[in-house]
Amino acid sequence: MKKLLLVFFLLLESASAMGTDYYDDRGRCDATGVVRGLDYYGDNFLAVRTGPGTRYRQIDSLYNGDIVRICDWRGGWLNVRYGRGGSGWVFGKYVRER
Repeated sequence: MKKLLLVFFLLLESASAMGTDYYDDRGRCDATGVVRGLDYYGDNFLAVRTGPGTRYRQIDSLYNGDIVRICDWRGGWLNVRYGRGGSGWVFGKYVRER
């Protein structure tokens, strides 16, 4: 039991270190976030992908100020819903608690 609690707190701590300390129960989409921190002089968009990683195909783009519902997370990736029915995976570094 102690090992399980230790693993849980380590995972929670690593999520907090990435600036994503607002995760709710997986699959419930209860948390709301906002896209922040994209480089105006860089790509200036957050790629929405079919899965949690860069090897998955990009299907859409989000921009600073876009609102998302957070449904799940894997590593540093968030499964989000946004706009009018859009959904996919984004890198969690650029999503902040709303």
